[in-house]
Amino acid sequence: MKDSNILHSEVRKTFETLIESGVFTEVRILNTKQGTLSGYYNDVDKLI
Repeated sequence: MKDSNILHSEVRKTFETLIESGVFTEVRILNTKQGTLSGYYNDVDKLI
């Protein structure tokens, strides 16, 4: 579980560095079994 917490923390730091707080950001996951998945987020926790 510790590794999961470290990963979550690092992902959070990365998105907080790249994304301005409160601004909507589109995230896409390509080539899944369901095709391309996408969403719009203005909250880093929901994005993760």
